[in-house]
Amino acid sequence: MQPAERIESNRALARLRLLPGGAGATSAWGALAPSRANPVVLMHGFLGFRRFGPLPLAYFTDVEQALSRAGFQVFAPTVNPLHVVAQRAYQWFYGRAPLPGGLASAPRSFRPRPGRGHPPIAEIVLRTRRPVHLIAHSQGCLDARFLLSSNGMGLWRPFAAPEFPAELRGLRVRDCVSALCTVAGPHNGVRYAEGNPAGLWLMDTLAGPRFNRLVSWLSREGADGRAALREFGQDAMLAFNRRHPDPPGVRLYSVAGRTDPAQVTFFLRSFYQALSRDPRFEAEDSDGLVTLSSAKWPVRALADLPRGPCPPARHGAWRFLGVVWADHVEQIGLPFAYPRNAYFRHREFYLGLARLLAGELPADAGPCPDGSWAQACAS
Repeated sequence: MQPAERIESNRALARLRLLPGGAGATSAWGALAPSRANPVVLMHGFLGFRRFGPLPLAYFTDVEQALSRAGFQVFAPTVNPLHVVAQRAYQWFYGRAPLPGGLASAPRSFRPRPGRGHPPIAEIVLRTRRPVHLIAHSQGCLDARFLLSSNGMGLWRPFAAPEFPAELRGLRVRDCVSALCTVAGPHNGVRYAEGNPAGLWLMDTLAGPRFNRLVSWLSREGADGRAALREFGQDAMLAFNRRHPDPPGVRLYSVAGRTDPAQVTFFLRSFYQALSRDPRFEAEDSDGLVTLSSAKWPVRALADLPRGPCPPARHGAWRFLGVVWADHVEQIGLPFAYPRNAYFRHREFYLGLARLLAGELPADAGPCPDGSWAQACAS
């Protein structure tokens, strides 16, 4: 292509606001402003589901319906409930598991598979021609970071094949995401995932072969709880943080949760006590599974880390929004959490997040501990 032709081609793509990003580009969507037209994708965490046994109990209970009533396009796909981050990240985008050889041999070109429940991210972008807003919880936060990282899947070009519209072919995976908010993500790891020295019964169950076989049978997918939990350890997460820089052009937010001994859900009580009292662990406030210094991202000082060096300097484009008063399962509204949290309003919390990502709230707005939103609660 001659220089004049290349300039004219770039001008045409710029008019579509889909100029493919080169080494110095930060976004392929140009000046496309965030709005409710951007689809919202809810990314579940460890052991995520759309049904709980015979019950149609979603992981984000009633959140999808609340956002839909407010006028948002919202999707809640599911991925392997008990597997490592790289495997799940591929599923979030492509809607299927990678080949047995892992990501190295997995197809990078998207192949639509209509009629299979909630569509994956690639299908959503193909349908709407808009980048998505991701709201991730727990392990889903790590899945999202891997998906967007240049050392993960961020630079893949899933629509490069001729069968896709010309304006999509230059898009990279990270160009398909406009914003990400992580809720209670174990960004700096938790020590109990490093071999479970306290013998916490729930950890032993989740990593055990019988439970993994049950999840494999229920989900019709392979399960590897032991490998997945090992990734949440502090040493593993420090290595993850060094390897996976933040994606340019994506707005990044984080939220943490906290609880107390009287409020924490009954089956998280042993975790909460270990995290707050056992000297082998963090000995700090948590939401029953993830400590504040792990969910607050990015780390701003060495004092925020229980041990180890700071993550790489390329982390820092995030905005920490604040702390909500809800344990790890109350954050997603699960009705079997006991004792009942009558204080935290999870639907209002996620509606506020969706509005923030859509550009409808002031830039300095943040969640209050009860899940409501106000400028005064921003951190």
